[in-house]
Amino acid sequence: MKHLLRPIFVMVPLLAFIACGTPSGNNTESTITINGVVVNEATNSALPDAIVQLTIGTKTSFKVTDAQGAYSFAVKVDSLVTLNFQALKEGFTPRTQQAFGVPGRNITMPDFRLSIPSAGGGGTTPNPVGAGSGSAFSIQLQSVSNSSIQVISTGGIEQSIITFVVKDSLGRAIAEDKAVNVAFSFGARPNGGENLQPATVRTDRSGLARAVLKSGTISGVVQIQASVSLPGGATLRSQPTNLMINSGLPDANHFSVATQFLNIPGCARYGDPNTITAFMGDRFGNFVPPNTSVYFTTDGGIINGSAVSGTGGTATTTLLGAAPCPTHPTLGPGFATIRARTADVNNNTIESSVVVLFSSTSTLNISPQVVNVPNGGSQNFVLTIRDTNGNPLAPGSKITVVAEGEGVTLLGDANVTMPDTQGSGPGTTVFRFTLQDADLKTDAQQAVELKIDVVSPNGNISARLSGSSFKILPRN
Repeated sequence: MKHLLRPIFVMVPLLAFIACGTPSGNNTESTITINGVVVNEATNSALPDAIVQLTIGTKTSFKVTDAQGAYSFAVKVDSLVTLNFQALKEGFTPRTQQAFGVPGRNITMPDFRLSIPSAGGGGTTPNPVGAGSGSAFSIQLQSVSNSSIQVISTGGIEQSIITFVVKDSLGRAIAEDKAVNVAFSFGARPNGGENLQPATVRTDRSGLARAVLKSGTISGVVQIQASVSLPGGATLRSQPTNLMINSGLPDANHFSVATQFLNIPGCARYGDPNTITAFMGDRFGNFVPPNTSVYFTTDGGIINGSAVSGTGGTATTTLLGAAPCPTHPTLGPGFATIRARTADVNNNTIESSVVVLFSSTSTLNISPQVVNVPNGGSQNFVLTIRDTNGNPLAPGSKITVVAEGEGVTLLGDANVTMPDTQGSGPGTTVFRFTLQDADLKTDAQQAVELKIDVVSPNGNISARLSGSSFKILPRN
């Protein structure tokens, strides 16, 4: 009869919710409380330290029952959802239940009544009831439910069950009459509020002890160690067990994109590469998990459209100078917008962008265009070097001015290597230099020639000016 009655108890919450239905038009998110108890079916006594697992869609969480066998979940729901439960304890047959969660309605679940597998039923334990063992001699890792979990509140699995077994000197799991208290502790940890509970648990009839690790707000490696204090002061310790707390999906406030070069000669020649990098963190600022996808677009040149993150929360792609030569709505000709897009934990698209200058072919203008240095004085020159759109040339472009002749000194912007810039003006597109009479002892006229050379990815260009360092100007 027990086997016939059990399904009836399991279905009670299902029938109750079906009868009540879903509140009409109620889509407001609320937190509901789910309470229940796990008991030993044979003795009707509470089962402490049992694990109750709740699965909603793809998300799973765990609770450990207290001394009264009780557990409780707080779940946010905004519509009718299916709640799948499973109760587990070593030495007992797992049981499952299902219920519906409805906003505004708390749930009291029917008792989970766990039974000990009957002989020949296929269930085995490290030490069947009645089997003897020696005293505790060693402690070892038995199993880990999830070796990798995610930072809390980022949409993934946040908890893992770690099970240790205590054995005697012959390698047998200790029996119930040899039970000991097992203490759980952290080794290395990211210190982001991760939690390990219970702190101490007594081994069950199969020599097993379990703890539940719950993630915090920081990703990193977590080490869990179990220990047993023996009479006389000796301590048994397990080897540290390593688990990984991974970060969550990208967050809009932690998503940005950057460019290797601000300025490439993309409108002057094709094929020059430029690395574009997306930087991604979750809501707590941790690196996103490896293989997080990013989609890139550009309105200038061409770009590899897809990339995935590595271990450092970055995804990189390559932008090539090519047609079309872009025009920015605010900055004007030559400026391209590169956009990076990904999805956050709520499946919303988030975006960031960066502007890259596609500089065009080189131009040169100098004023004045005749050398005429007065006796004992100087002559100032303004040199304008930029692309055909008025933008600065690509980084690494070299501008040199040489004065050939006797009795003059060249001062100012005579040897310039262009920085990586998008700005126009003095030092980037406008340069100034001075020719000064360096021979004050004579007023003899000296022939002078100015040579201006630009060597640039945007195209080489040069100019030549001639004149003298002293020339008698006609009097009025």
